Amino acid sequence: MSIFSMSAYLISNPIIWNRIMLLTFWSAFCVIDVLYICNQCYTTVEEAKRTKKIIHKVQSENIAVMDVIDMFSQQIESHKISFTAAGFFPIDHTLLFTIVGGVTTYFIIMIQLSSSLLSNPKN
Repeated sequence: MSIFSMSAYLISNPIIWNRIMLLTFWSAFCVIDVLYICNQCYTTVEEAKRTKKIIHKVQSENIAVMDVIDMFSQQIESHKISFTAAGFFPIDHTLLFTIVGGVTTYFIIMIQLSSSLLSNPKN
């Protein structure tokens, strides 16, 4: 929405530069925030996958310790580790591509609609 508002301010007459700069900084902050969250979730899931491999290498003489390690190993194997947004979609690097695709599609539609409204002599 911020990017669309910026484009609207850019085609307005006169151009309001302070609003454009404010929206630019706000958009950059939101993009950096989403990038950071997605990267942290992805890194955490990858680290959990490495834990699965490492736990199988643990050896001990104590049978009680080996039983606990075996139960932990089975629990890790039986549960897929992932971060989701209320179960609707996973939060990882694929989310970034989905957002970019959605924003691009929305932006193209808005440009097409605004150009048709500008070319219509009745409006």
